[in-house]
Amino acid sequence: MNHVSFHQPHFNDQDKAAALAVLDSGFMTMGAEVFAFEAALAAQLNRRHAIMVNACTNGHMLVFQYLRRVIGLPARTRALFPATTFAGPAFQAHHAGYEVRLLDTDPETGATPCAALAAEARETDLICPMPYAGIALHGMADLLAQAKAQGSFVIEDCAHSIGARGAEGALVGSLPTFASIFSFYPTKVLNAVEGGMILTDDDDLADWCRAARLHGVDKPVAGRYQSGKSDWGYALPIMGYKCNPNNLQGAIGLSQLARLADTLERLQEISQIYRAACADAGLTPIAGQGEGNQHLFVLQGLNRPHFIAHMAAAKIQCSVHYPPLWKMDAWGDHHFDGLSGAEAFGAGCVSLPIYTSLTAEEIARVVAALHSYRPG
Repeated sequence: MNHVSFHQPHFNDQDKAAALAVLDSGFMTMGAEVFAFEAALAAQLNRRHAIMVNACTNGHMLVFQYLRRVIGLPARTRALFPATTFAGPAFQAHHAGYEVRLLDTDPETGATPCAALAAEARETDLICPMPYAGIALHGMADLLAQAKAQGSFVIEDCAHSIGARGAEGALVGSLPTFASIFSFYPTKVLNAVEGGMILTDDDDLADWCRAARLHGVDKPVAGRYQSGKSDWGYALPIMGYKCNPNNLQGAIGLSQLARLADTLERLQEISQIYRAACADAGLTPIAGQGEGNQHLFVLQGLNRPHFIAHMAAAKIQCSVHYPPLWKMDAWGDHHFDGLSGAEAFGAGCVSLPIYTSLTAEEIARVVAALHSYRPG
């Protein structure tokens, strides 16, 4: 019996045709396909600008560096993050010279509520909310109003959240944050092999990020090839970075965006089956599990080693989101306090396989394993 993988990237014939068209074109690097994907996502979320990069983490890096190098935020400016999150954004804030603060997790949701961020935030802080597992945070509008009044910056981590909607129907990423940053990593609902996208309404941030993602080059490579001129000169007005995407990523991302509604519908179908099985088996998904885009299906309050061993015996791979960020050796002697909720959640959370190519037989095996589990 084969394993049920924790995740399998989803590529259909349209994705493959889009990628093949790029390969056949002979132009691989950032060009028309990237720009088309940017325009489509900006239109869907009603944002002025979308800037694609090669990874979500580098989207955070560019925004944090812009605030440090261009806006001139001082060293040790506080950056407020949820404790339960991936390390990349917090590490990039540290690299930029900010003081990283981790705020506690609601052990029923896995998220840091907007109210907790608002209570801690003060003037010029970087406030970095994350809708955990693709479940929109309540209170984002109030948080944004507070940030505007006190001069702080909201950088929204939308890595989990493409296509997710809040209680009032607004898509995650559509609210007027300073920046909202998405991930298209292979395990995400929209998988562009790799990549990320910065959404913003700030013209200056957008212009800087477009240049900074490619060393600071002030005009696209495609434009230089297509101009028909012999002048190959270009300026480097800023010292930038190398984090531009390529056209394969843009083409696959655009193809997957076109069928996002179908992807979300299939994930919701699987989630409904899992939620029913959990109710029968006495297992507890995170609060709000049915409301999100089902990027993750997370159980809480488990004896995790016992549960994972049970699922492994049934040849079902599970995962954990996330290993405790506050305990990473990378922080050295720095300690984070006041994280009892994160500790409680982190000790007992497990993520089940959920992706569009799961077969009926594989889903049935997951359900049977949930039904047969007996707490240790």
